[in-house]
Amino acid sequence: MTYEEELPIFIKMAQDERDVIFSEIVKADSYQEKAELNQKLKKLKKQQYRKYCELREKHHLPPPEIIDNSKDLT
Repeated sequence: MTYEEELPIFIKMAQDERDVIFSEIVKADSYQEKAELNQKLKKLKKQQYRKYCELREKHHLPPPEIIDNSKDLT
């Protein structure tokens, strides 16, 4: 499979995993439960980023560039 074929599959899988946690956050009753789910989401995002980097590496692509939007562009 090429990178162009694998990327949309990876994106769909990652979004589905995040959507599950987002729906749990919406249904959560307490702030404690929401905080725990936010931590779970944070860990999932890190894991997905690692998998994304592995996917790029598998196809001999450089790691993704980090875009710093915090700097004032004026």
